[in-house]
Amino acid sequence: MEDHIRKLINCYHYSDEVKEVTAAFRLLFGGEDAKQIMQKLGLHSVTPHPTKT
Repeated sequence: MEDHIRKLINCYHYSDEVKEVTAAFRLLFGGEDAKQIMQKLGLHSVTPHPTKT
């Protein structure tokens, strides 16, 4: 299943926000290396999202 999701993300052009959320889940719950995740998803940097005050 995980490979299937990776293929879908790589085949289709998802927004950077979707890729960032995917990267966060893979990092937190999958225990993967951040550099590898970012490379696989084609992310060069992660934009912090503004917090509500």
